[in-house]
Amino acid sequence: MKSIYKYQFPIMDDISIDMPLGAKILTCQIQHKTPKIWAIVDTDPSWVETVRNFKLFGTGHKMPDNIDNLSYISTFLAADDNLVFHLFEVIE
Repeated sequence: MKSIYKYQFPIMDDISIDMPLGAKILTCQIQHKTPKIWAIVDTDPSWVETVRNFKLFGTGHKMPDNIDNLSYISTFLAADDNLVFHLFEVIE
């Protein structure tokens, strides 16, 4: 069976989140002033967790020259809409 799960994370440059293997990320948004990722996961009790790695960039902040290993997830507003962040997953 599948379900949508929510994962909270801190606003920082490098983010690691444990998720079930094969989780499909849907979006990233602010909820209750905290950024969260929503993903479709298989709720089979035998799931295997894996670490997913992300990079967060503010608008106007420097990014690496080579971004071929980054996959865009979403853009979200924080700090009462005063800051704009862009979330990318690191693809190994």
